[in-house]
Amino acid sequence: MDLYFDIKTLFDVLNVLDERSAEFITITDILDSALQLLDLRDLQSTSFLESAFKTQEYLSQHFFKQYCEDAAVIEHVVGHTHIDVAWLWTLAQTREKVIRSFSTVIYLMNKYPEYKFMSSQPQLYDFVKKDFPSLFEKIKEMVRQGRWEPEGSMWVEPDCNVPSGESLVRQILYGKAFFQKEFNKSNEILWLPDVFGYSAALPQIMKKSGIKYFMTSKIAWNDTNIMPDDTFLWEGIDGSKILTHLLTTTDFMHDRTQMKNTTYNGLLNASQIKGAWEKYLNKKESRHVLQLYGYGDGGGGPTYEMLESNRRFSNGIKGFPKTQQSFAKEFFDSLSKDFSKSKQPPTWHGELYLENHRGTYTSMAENKKANRLAEITNSDVEFLASFLKTYNLQKEYPYSLMERNWKKTMLNQFHDILPGTAIAEVYEDSQKDYKDILTTNHAFIQQALEIISAEVAAEKSGVLVLNTIMRRPRVITIPVSKDILGVSYEGKALPSFKENEILTFLAPEIPTKGYICYSFSNKTYNEENPFLWDGINKVLDTPFYHVKFNKLGEILSLFDKSEKREILRENELGNHFVLYEDRPWEYDAWNIEKSYLDKAYYIDSCEEFKITECSPLRVIIQLKKSFLNSYMKQKIIFYQHSKRIDFETTVDWHETNLLLKVEFPVDIHTSKASCDIQFGNVERQIHPNTSWDQAKFELCAHKWVDLSEPGYGIALLNNGKYGHDFLNASLRLTLLKSAVYPNPKADRGLHTFTYALYPHEGDFRNGNVVEEAYDLNHSVYTAEVKKQKGKLPARYSFLQIKKKNVICETLKYAEDGDGIILRLYESWGMRTKSSIEFTKSISEMWECDLLENKISQILSSGDKTFLSFNPYEIKTIFIKY
Repeated sequence: MDLYFDIKTLFDVLNVLDERSAEFITITDILDSALQLLDLRDLQSTSFLESAFKTQEYLSQHFFKQYCEDAAVIEHVVGHTHIDVAWLWTLAQTREKVIRSFSTVIYLMNKYPEYKFMSSQPQLYDFVKKDFPSLFEKIKEMVRQGRWEPEGSMWVEPDCNVPSGESLVRQILYGKAFFQKEFNKSNEILWLPDVFGYSAALPQIMKKSGIKYFMTSKIAWNDTNIMPDDTFLWEGIDGSKILTHLLTTTDFMHDRTQMKNTTYNGLLNASQIKGAWEKYLNKKESRHVLQLYGYGDGGGGPTYEMLESNRRFSNGIKGFPKTQQSFAKEFFDSLSKDFSKSKQPPTWHGELYLENHRGTYTSMAENKKANRLAEITNSDVEFLASFLKTYNLQKEYPYSLMERNWKKTMLNQFHDILPGTAIAEVYEDSQKDYKDILTTNHAFIQQALEIISAEVAAEKSGVLVLNTIMRRPRVITIPVSKDILGVSYEGKALPSFKENEILTFLAPEIPTKGYICYSFSNKTYNEENPFLWDGINKVLDTPFYHVKFNKLGEILSLFDKSEKREILRENELGNHFVLYEDRPWEYDAWNIEKSYLDKAYYIDSCEEFKITECSPLRVIIQLKKSFLNSYMKQKIIFYQHSKRIDFETTVDWHETNLLLKVEFPVDIHTSKASCDIQFGNVERQIHPNTSWDQAKFELCAHKWVDLSEPGYGIALLNNGKYGHDFLNASLRLTLLKSAVYPNPKADRGLHTFTYALYPHEGDFRNGNVVEEAYDLNHSVYTAEVKKQKGKLPARYSFLQIKKKNVICETLKYAEDGDGIILRLYESWGMRTKSSIEFTKSISEMWECDLLENKISQILSSGDKTFLSFNPYEIKTIFIKY
């Protein structure tokens, strides 16, 4: 077998070299001379064996000793198998794949003592631990021997566009904790070879989680532009910098411009060994390059052929990098030393936008909405559980429930589940997981409401309204008995409206992360209705707007009364639905091609257009539209207390290869859009001046996007959509996609979602866009309160933050159970010092990293402290009573 691989190596080398080169001619002569020594007349004879030994000795002397050298370039080859947690197979099949793949690794390690292997994703190890404990023990032994590297930091390799900031933190928190507990390994690499773009919030999340290095491959799949560097410092929105490396493994071509797509499934052959180095753009900064070798996606890992190839290339064949069996950490440490010598290392600022796979912001829309609800309710449970434990209303914090529900949430954020690019069976499993998460979370929330409402002191019977985010007003709808006609607070009647035993009222100010009790009243609210509807001309006057509709329910004119300006561009329509043919050249569920714009169709029917509510609080216009095989029902809501206009939408979607968007052609003069991302926001150009801007014809944003000019702006908010564009300087939201591969029935069925148009003074900062977007996404919870004495006050706020640009995203009990963790971030990109006041006196306060390790103690005066934030800074604070 040794002779076979010796000869094969020479043939592989010749296939890479230029036939006119001196090296090709020399190696051809060596190979020809060696083969002349080989007696192939009878492969079972002694003569054959003797000739084989002579041939092998000749190659050893004339090639592997004389033609090999200590190369200046080291190619760190890392044994690897990328295993998609789900994709063209289900989770159940993945559990089998990982057992087979890891068993193969152990088998080959016993045959090749030099073999080193790396694998990420604690979820996969957890599967093995539960399904095949003896194999898990063998893996642990190889880790102890320094043969196996458990690295990567995140629980799974998740999509990094759609998950919330807190989800990305939990991916690392749970991922690193697993590797530390099971293998005594502290991870320093974020390992995401196959993910479809990377949020500009990630560098700070990595840095504050003890991660020094980041590796990916997919950016090489850009369809328009080539990244200027393969190794660089990646700078996030807050200024944090992380050493980043893009894989360069690809087949060698003499025309280097043809070496484009790279792979994390390297074959460790001559072509890819040379190709990885030749494609590498930062040769000036480093002589170290990385190759991951082994079959992946569906698992499998390295083969003995790859390991035999490495044995030969590790000698240092002239004209090729010298391969070195390494761990990923070894490679990055070498790279870091090289880059530390550079006075001006290359730096990339902002998001790593993948110019490909833009459909992943939209495909399988109900899964994306369920993910957002799971993220929100997970955090709501943590806040309520912390409140109950703090006030001794419940002894135990639900650690097991939260770990279970966060791990299910994180599992379904895997980069072929949440993006919508897996087979139908995967989503059957996913929907079961989301149903379980939401059911158990809501059960806990309901239990917490019952406990709190039973302990609140109330002078009259009424309703408790509980809020898990910042202070806000809210329209509340609750069922009541016949004798209850309204609500009041401190004797003052609140705007309300009752119909069919349903009471709707305006709660003017619900405290930050707290609750307030309102008293029931037997008096009707009789203030003048501020809304006026002209049904014949379809004209609506509200406290804020003069609105004209056409017969389809589209907005012809939206005039802002206070600013005395038209919001829509002249002769254009707001809330305008457009269907596009969506037929990607490949990767159906993944992609949206720019050519989708070539064919646009408008929804030009409306079967129902009527007012269903016109109360002192709001007006609700109901529309019903049919198109092709689908129908839509929509409620358009104008409020008495807010300039926000909500569009509550239900679509029964049964189309194929069509894309549905809604657009608002707003009259705003600007060149940039502000877009919500995890723990902050980014600015994006809206005019396609450069090839980089042209490639961003579909963009990912979370809860809002905003177009503003000095003094005025307009935001488009949503409660579960992610795909946006700014075609012709309009606000456009991608609602639904309908791919046929790999799921022939993707997205068909019933969808419910809300988007909102929010005109405002100033930019998104002064216009309270962040607060309105949180309000749209976060429910309030209500419970009936009886007249009673209780140990809890009728109004309560866990904490109060003076500066509204500082957001408390998370309030939970510490992982070690010793106190409470607050996760706050600065949301405007502005240096800020803010007071934080607590209702209960604090005995101890620390700033921590994102893993809850204490860094520095914070001085506080009992119930108050001051915190300083850099732009977009995330702070994790530990408090103890």
